[in-house]
Amino acid sequence: MKNILIYGSGLASKKLKEEILKIGINIKGIIVDKKRKKYFGNIPFYKLTDLNKITKKDKIDTIIFAIPSIQNKKKIQILNKLKINNIDLLNLNDDVVLKNHVGLKDINDIKPEYFLKKKLINNSKIKKNFKNEIILITGGCGSIGRSLTEKIIKLRPKEIIINDISEYGIHNLNIKINLIKKKYNIKTKIRFIMGNLSNRIFVKNCLKKINITYIFHCAAYKHVDIVEDNILEAYNNNINSTRNLLSLFEDSKSLKSFLLISTDKAYKSKNVMGATKRVCEKMVMLNNLKSKINKYKVVRFGNVFASDGSAIPKIFNQILNNEKVTITSPKMKRYFLTMNEACELIIAVSTFNKRNGDIMFFKMGKSIKIINIAKKIAKYFNKDFNYKIIGIRKGEKLNEILHHKSKKIKTLNPNIYGITDNVEFSNKKMILLLEKMEIFYNLGNALKLRKILLNFSNL
Repeated sequence: MKNILIYGSGLASKKLKEEILKIGINIKGIIVDKKRKKYFGNIPFYKLTDLNKITKKDKIDTIIFAIPSIQNKKKIQILNKLKINNIDLLNLNDDVVLKNHVGLKDINDIKPEYFLKKKLINNSKIKKNFKNEIILITGGCGSIGRSLTEKIIKLRPKEIIINDISEYGIHNLNIKINLIKKKYNIKTKIRFIMGNLSNRIFVKNCLKKINITYIFHCAAYKHVDIVEDNILEAYNNNINSTRNLLSLFEDSKSLKSFLLISTDKAYKSKNVMGATKRVCEKMVMLNNLKSKINKYKVVRFGNVFASDGSAIPKIFNQILNNEKVTITSPKMKRYFLTMNEACELIIAVSTFNKRNGDIMFFKMGKSIKIINIAKKIAKYFNKDFNYKIIGIRKGEKLNEILHHKSKKIKTLNPNIYGITDNVEFSNKKMILLLEKMEIFYNLGNALKLRKILLNFSNL
């Protein structure tokens, strides 16, 4: 049984107290700025100055910050004061009802808008598009897939099918989705399908008889350095999964939209990850040329701030633990979106019926130096900033470029534009390219496969 302290005496704390008591967690006290009463029920009030004494006396292992409406900067200052070694510091998640699975997020999960200028995006006009739809989200347990699922379920589609290869990821997402369904009284049917889409038989057996109307294809191996050491499997997972989905749904009468989530690394790529995505982009574009409507779409954008496996969570932890921040190069820049921006814009692109170019882009603003973001995080946490240069990893660039210089095509959404692809490539050439790559994959020749991929990406 956990012994916890709650910071904050408002309604949030009272509600939190009731829910936490239901699941058998022991509240030892409530910390307040101004102590007007001695007790809340049978729970004592304490001042912040009592913190060290109380945590030792009552063997506290968790402190919960329970004032979600406080200004961001003041919140960070208070959280710093509550940070004590070996005691978990949690932040009340105001968006999810606390029920059996306490809906709290660790303090390291700081909202990205603290460090980036956040765009307010309104998709209210298109939300009715999804009401009676059957939606497939691949890679649903990845950071983008999870966030998309959480947003789309609130649009109340008929059914969401979530595919992923991670059993653990599916288990965790299932818990979270059930909480959201209960809170908002959502009747949407949720179906989890575990398996790898690069397996043609799996794709056919699991998806053929379902009248899917929207596909958000997020599934991919995306970490540059890991992919460089696993070229054969990255090719199989990224390219063959896309190929299998396109093949299965090519003649589908129910499908309204197939959206590939790509990356800025697909342009003139120096790495296998970006190059596989570039091949996938072209496959989707070629399918769209055969479609009478704008059914097959590609969206390409930069880094999603604090997504799984990105550098930002690592920088958070290094700063909070007073470690030197590892920087590949002080000159390295990246484009960033918040997760909210990325998901809202992905949803918007999926509804586009008019062709506005071959690839869709989000207005990313200027690229930002990684080292400057790290400095900003350190400043917010009132920490000294120390760093060490570890050098650029294999396949990385100092600067990512979103696309070739081209006239930007306006769309209905002011935050989204399209461009016309600059590479002429026929469906016949694509088939020959895929056959050639499959030969080297079957032979286990990773170096030849890498060469073909990078050559194609740099056309």
